[in-house]
Formats: sequence, C-alpha cells, structure tokens
Amino acid sequence: MNPTIITAAPYGPEWLPGDVDELPVSFEQQVQAAVDCWNAGATMLHFHVRDPKTGEGSSNFDQYNEMLGRVRAAVPKMIIQVGGSISFAPHTEGAKAKWLDYDTRHMLTELDPKPEFVTVTTGTTLWDITQAFLPDDANGTHLADPKVAAAWSGMVVDSTPAFYIEHLKRLRKNGIQPYFVPGHVHQLEIIERLIRSGVYMGPLNLALCGYGGGSMGRNPFDWMEMLRRTPHGASSVTFWSSMRGNIAIQTLATILGVNLRVGNEDNIWDMHKKR
Repeated sequence: MNPTIITAAPYGPEWLPGDVDELPVSFEQQVQAAVDCWNAGATMLHFHVRDPKTGEGSSNFDQYNEMLGRVRAAVPKMIIQVGGSISFAPHTEGAKAKWLDYDTRHMLTELDPKPEFVTVTTGTTLWDITQAFLPDDANGTHLADPKVAAAWSGMVVDSTPAFYIEHLKRLRKNGIQPYFVPGHVHQLEIIERLIRSGVYMGPLNLALCGYGGGSMGRNPFDWMEMLRRTPHGASSVTFWSSMRGNIAIQTLATILGVNLRVGNEDNIWDMHKKR
C-alpha cells in the first residue's frame, strides 16, 4: 500500500490578517509555515503567496518566484503544488470573487524555480464556497460580512477547453505536472476524455473537491461514487472539502485509503467546534 500523502494548505488566501490565528503574512512567516507543515508530517504543500505589504493574496509573479525559491531552499523535499487560481479573493465591498484571465493563469507554467504541480480545472462551474457554511462558520472573520460573503457566492471557475487544453500543453513543455481538481463527476468525465483522446497521457494526479455550491457537497455516496469513477492506475487521489465538514470528509478519506488535505485554506475549526 502506498504511503498516505498529507497536503498542507496553510496560506488561506480567502482570509485577512486577524481572521485566523497565526496566518502567515511576511515572507519569513510564509516560509516557516511550510517548514512547520513538513515537520508535522505533510509532504505536499498547496502553495499561494501573500503580499506582506497589503496582507492580501498576491498575483505578482516576481513574488511567486521569490517565495518558491525560499520554500525550496527551506524544505527541499517538499512537493510543491501551486494553486492555479492565483488570487481571487474579494476583500472589499465592491470587489468580486473572480479568477484571473487565461493568459495570466498560463504564466504559472513559467514559474522559476518550477513547482512539481500546478492545479488545473476542467470545465466552467459555480464555486460558491459559502453555500455549505454553517451559520457561524465565518464568525470572527471578514467573511461574516454579508456583502463579502455575497461576493464569494458569485465565484465562477472559468475553465473552457480553450484554457485547459492550452494549459496542459504549456505545463508539459515546462516539465510541470497538472494536479486536476474536478468538483463533480462531469468534470472527471472531461479528464477521462482528455486521456482517451491522447490530449493528456498522464500521470493522473487529482483532488476530488467538495465545497458545495456548484461543486460536490458532503454526501458520502457522492464521494464514494467519484472515487469509484476515478480511473484505475491514478497516481494519487486526494479529498478536499471545507470547514467542519472537512473533518468528516478527511475521516472518510482515511477509511477509503486516499490522501488527505488539511489547513486553514479549508477549515479554521477543530472537532470540538473551537477555532
């Protein structure tokens, strides 16, 4: 049996300083977060960058390259998985939760130093992470503001064939593997067709994503069906979910023998309903 891969997601791009205890803001803190995750047993790092000057998620590729270099030097054996959304978090009243344009996202294929993975979406879908929140899940954070929550509720993952086919070509050219993130079975079917048609030849690494609001919810039968439909021979499969529901989903992942993802990007509560 293959060892369990724990993916750590400690950078929480949806949060602002003050929302979450020990949210890494400075570059030094962001590097230390990676070191702490490695020391705690995580072998894969879901990577985002926060701009130390603003405290918000960064879409500055110079900062991405600098942070990749720092993290690589600090934890050279850590597998780095860059979040393909870059920065989409709305933090002001008039902002929208919006993924950046295709050309900007394609720049992730040219990061230096190269990460092992960049996450890749297949198929445009609503990705309303707030829909499955319990009423008090966002208490004490800026997401408790109804206007901010409303901005998040309208987030659409824009990923047509014009994006993901070209993105896969560029990743392959630059020696970076895609980490697919299907949010429901129909996006998994797109990945299957990419393989059968020879557009993508593997290896197949993917996360089954259940955040609700357009992606899979928390019904265990849906998760088991997604896992059943995952092609045999997939290199790795990880479960991703959110908030206190993620505790149950990661328990299910352990029972089913798939890999885990934990961190403040997904959940800020423990099993005793404490932050």
